[in-house]
Amino acid sequence: MTRDQAKKIHEAINTALQGIKIPGVYFTPVNSVSYGAGRVTARIEARMAAAATEGGLSQGEIEEMEFARHAAKFGLQATDYNRSFLVNGSSYKLCGIKPKSYKYPFIGKSQRGARYKFTVVQVKSGMGIPLSEWDKLTPEQQAESRREMEWEARVS
Repeated sequence: MTRDQAKKIHEAINTALQGIKIPGVYFTPVNSVSYGAGRVTARIEARMAAAATEGGLSQGEIEEMEFARHAAKFGLQATDYNRSFLVNGSSYKLCGIKPKSYKYPFIGKSQRGARYKFTVVQVKSGMGIPLSEWDKLTPEQQAESRREMEWEARVS
């Protein structure tokens, strides 16, 4: 399997996912694929969405609602959805959020339409938003700090 073949399969999967219409369910775009000798592996995720059943919203509208719900958790605002940011000289648009991923919670889309995962520091720095002390901690330090706070809450 070549890289170009894997890219074509990746694009075909995302195109096919857009055509699947199941009331109350939406599919998140496949962010990446891995490939090797004669195989391509992709992770496909389907989510239940109350909003999808109510108004037949598009996947982009649902992703925007999801972003608005979780943006503050990472120090951003709902209005930052679709905002441009720079990382290593390349421009991206903020197009998604993975609230359970503390290491790479943001999804950005390149000018060619490819989707990439980004850290809080990359996105905030790329938008010119000041970093908090919490943002400067590594994901491991944040996890340790959360464990300490949970321990203190149980003890007191």
